Amino acid sequence: MPNSLSSMDLASPACLEGEAIFRRGSVSLISQEGDALLLRVGTSPTQIVTLPASGNPHCTCGMGEQPCAHVVAALFAAQEDGTLRMLSQSHEFTLGQKMLAALSRAMPGSENVRLSPMLRLFPDGRVGLGLSIGQERMYAVRSIPALLACYTMGFTLTLSPRFSYQPTQMRFSKEDERLLSILLSHIHPKGPDEEPEDGSLTEEDCSLSPQSDGRYVILTGAFLHSVLRYLESHPFVLLDSQNKQPHIGIRTVELPLCFTVSLLGGELKVVAEGTKDLRLITSDARYVLCESKAVHLRSAQARVCQLLLTEGSRFSYEAVQAEEILATLLPALSTVGTVIPSAELNARLVTAPFRPRVYLDLVDGNVEARPEFWYGDVALLPFSQSSSVEENGGEGWRASLSGSAPEVPSMAPIREHATGLPPGKLLLRDGRAESALLDFFSDAGFVVRGQKILLRRAKDILAFCTLGVQELGKLCQVYASTSFERIKPRRFTARASFHMRDGRLVFTLLEESGQAPEIFPLLTAIRDRQHYVRLKTGEFLDIRDMAALAPIAQELLDAAAMDDPHQGEDAREIHFTAYRSAYMVSMLRLAGIPAEADEKVEQAMGALTDAVSQAEQYVPSRLLKKLVPYQRRGAGWLLSLYEAHMGGILADEMGLGKTVQVIAALSAAKKKNGRQKSIIVTPTSLVYHWLAEFKRFDESLIVRLVGGQREERRQTIESIKADDQVDVILTSYPLLRRDIDLFRDLPLRFAILDEAQFVKNAQSLGATAAKELSAQVRVALTGTPMENHTGELWSIFDFALPGYLGTQATFLRRYGGGERMQELQERIRPFLMRRLKKEVLSDLPHKNEQSLYAAMTPEQAAVYNQLLGTLRAHVDEALKQGALPKARMQVLSVLLKLRQVCCHPKLFLPDYEGTSGKLELLVQTVHSALAEKKRMLVFSQFVGMLQIIRKRLNREGVRTLYLDGETKPGLRQELCDRFNGGEGQVFLISLKAGGTGLNLTGANLVIHYDPWWNPATEDQATDRAHRIGQTRDVDVLRLIAKDTIEEKVTDLSKRKRAIFDQVVLAGETALSSLTEEDIRALFF
Repeated sequence: MPNSLSSMDLASPACLEGEAIFRRGSVSLISQEGDALLLRVGTSPTQIVTLPASGNPHCTCGMGEQPCAHVVAALFAAQEDGTLRMLSQSHEFTLGQKMLAALSRAMPGSENVRLSPMLRLFPDGRVGLGLSIGQERMYAVRSIPALLACYTMGFTLTLSPRFSYQPTQMRFSKEDERLLSILLSHIHPKGPDEEPEDGSLTEEDCSLSPQSDGRYVILTGAFLHSVLRYLESHPFVLLDSQNKQPHIGIRTVELPLCFTVSLLGGELKVVAEGTKDLRLITSDARYVLCESKAVHLRSAQARVCQLLLTEGSRFSYEAVQAEEILATLLPALSTVGTVIPSAELNARLVTAPFRPRVYLDLVDGNVEARPEFWYGDVALLPFSQSSSVEENGGEGWRASLSGSAPEVPSMAPIREHATGLPPGKLLLRDGRAESALLDFFSDAGFVVRGQKILLRRAKDILAFCTLGVQELGKLCQVYASTSFERIKPRRFTARASFHMRDGRLVFTLLEESGQAPEIFPLLTAIRDRQHYVRLKTGEFLDIRDMAALAPIAQELLDAAAMDDPHQGEDAREIHFTAYRSAYMVSMLRLAGIPAEADEKVEQAMGALTDAVSQAEQYVPSRLLKKLVPYQRRGAGWLLSLYEAHMGGILADEMGLGKTVQVIAALSAAKKKNGRQKSIIVTPTSLVYHWLAEFKRFDESLIVRLVGGQREERRQTIESIKADDQVDVILTSYPLLRRDIDLFRDLPLRFAILDEAQFVKNAQSLGATAAKELSAQVRVALTGTPMENHTGELWSIFDFALPGYLGTQATFLRRYGGGERMQELQERIRPFLMRRLKKEVLSDLPHKNEQSLYAAMTPEQAAVYNQLLGTLRAHVDEALKQGALPKARMQVLSVLLKLRQVCCHPKLFLPDYEGTSGKLELLVQTVHSALAEKKRMLVFSQFVGMLQIIRKRLNREGVRTLYLDGETKPGLRQELCDRFNGGEGQVFLISLKAGGTGLNLTGANLVIHYDPWWNPATEDQATDRAHRIGQTRDVDVLRLIAKDTIEEKVTDLSKRKRAIFDQVVLAGETALSSLTEEDIRALFF
């Protein structure tokens, strides 16, 4: 519909009639609403016409799209008056300003202005919001609508001679803009009708419409709730008649409400306590003022507090209602506070522990649950008016899971019809525990049907059977029928079976029982990395252990589509072409899936697969028991390469234990074929780590380290060549480059490159030197076999299997473009083993522990050696005099001083200005962990050390939280909640103050800066993060100063752990258990 006379046919009947109405003077202006005019047109009847500055006019006569006579009359009046033209110009100006402001906010730029909200509570109950704005110094905003007008239209707002808000040059943070958006959704500011001469406004230049009190906008209804929800997670200042209180947010709290219940004079009286100092912020009591703090109440407490604050804290009931009230009111009160009965009422009450039972059954494909609330011999069916409760669940029922309900002091009476309740007595029920149980069923998806509750949807049934039943067992005693037990998912650990039939390779996946499920749905679910699959029988299989098969499942399905396309979905076996036998059996076995093959299939297998099937039997038993399953597979694979005289790449994701797999393979090869030298080349920083790992996992392997100056290295290498007892040579990449002429003629069993990406440049000196090593087997270890291009993979393979991928030029011509990556993957698959954490999660321990060794700085070593020499002399003198008791008493003091220097000499020498090796290692570890998005706990026994660490990390830009023995008890939990809520990157904790009683599942890395020799104490500290509620693996690192008392105590504690627990912790009577041999092992 046009809004201009120029675009109309003025000779049309509607236009002629409209002009006549105008000429009669029957048009009058009602008001101007924003960019629109409201006009009254005609006399009988009168219509209201709205003329906007842009867009279509509207008339109450309801003519629709065609302009009616009333609209035409209104347009004649507006045209003559000129008002509509001015409105249109004003609208265009306003739109232009808004566009400029919006584009300015969208331009990239850093945040350089901020808002500070203030919540004002007026004595009359009103709530106001004030704002301050500024950069370093904040300035009060006297008119929030004026600020909003400038924010949306791009005008400069002058707040003082020293500060003006300039929207086109200043940026708010995203969170500040969210607050402005909330304000704009409730406040509609109006700016000037034309641009100011200097483009600048004062706060008096704008039309201010919302209700206000001074600088504060009054908040009501939804507006108030929106602002308060924003303030829940943002800092603000609260101002009332009493004080001015800064807040970091609005916390949700549980008020300690208390309800005293008594029977007096035939009346039931209830007196509520705990709301005396409360003040309503919102009328529904969802937000209240408590001890000068704004807090948020959960809905149940809010409803009760709203009544108590507005109606009063005392209420009573007539005697005839008492029995019914006790049965209904108190259970509800117990969920929001503590209920205390009077002595007279208490005499009528029966108390007993809450011991609920739940009976589970499967009927018509649905899960049926029948909960029963038991208090001693008294029982209640919560979904029935009947009082009959069977003592036994009947045949076919048995206890499935058990768990006791939490003990809650709140009390509530049961209904009179409960069985087993003596006449005149009332049973106190555990309202919170009952609610928790019923809430569990509601959350799980159960619906009420008579005395029972039903679970119908398949996904809900699966969730309940897998995790829900276990959680239910924590709340009550669970009895399950045999039919229910049958649908509970059973763990599927597959073994593959291959045999020849009529010239075809028949493949099946078998359960431990020997049953073969439908194979196509199973493989599809494994390929899609589902956790469960439902069979035609309705049973669920838990296939989480089959992650290793996921990459292979698609290949099996693709091959089946080509070789056996007519098999139905119900098939339990696949018939492949016979030539696939060697490839498929080896592919499954290399993935760690047990694969049985008959004699005909075995004949098609190569030497590599034969070696894999026998490898694990040669890993020494003392080491084998330390390996998790996927590590055993890796060690067996390495040994199979050795048996087949082939090289390979172990490319497991970082953290899966490539080191221990290599050690296991070296031990197995030694056990099977005797002693022969192997070499391991590592980055310089990892040499001592390898030494420590050999000592940790297999001390029977004789390891020699090549280091020092050139002549010293030459002598070491010559002595190694002459020593038949050496098993492993350790050197670094820089030294290998310099010493390759000494190693070139040394025959080796294994040549192993750790962090083999160091040789990804085929032309580098390191790669050239490594390829000159003469070994039966070359193995590359790397978590990143190819970082930038396929040429890097070729270089590593050229070390492990020279010539296998052809020349570099041929390889790059064939695979460099990326079009034939699938072919390349198939080609390298037998010789490259790579597992990701998500693929072997079921094999991983929940807690990964490792020790990191730090060399002392020269300054630190000087302090340590001087102190050790002095203390060693005292101990030695005592031992020479035969004064063993005296020597024992000195050990504790000596250990303390030396361990302080190991941590940081400043703990022992306050004037020390240098750093320490462990501190530098910690800082490096923290930065590496932060790069992997980890959050960590750092424990130390020394508060002074924690303060040094905090100062250093803060200087490095790391956000820390801190807890020691001086931390107040109330603040401890607040710090934990803040950390678990995402605040801080590193939580520094004194072992004594925070080693127990804290839940810090927000962390997934625990660092023990100075290891505690009592394993129970250390484990307790670690368990702050490694506990129920933790959803990620927890890594535990112990920092140990290399070649110091710490290392010696660690070694000795493996043999006499209990002794050292007492030495360090007690320091008195336990010292008598230290022998002279023990003391000399520590200090000499």
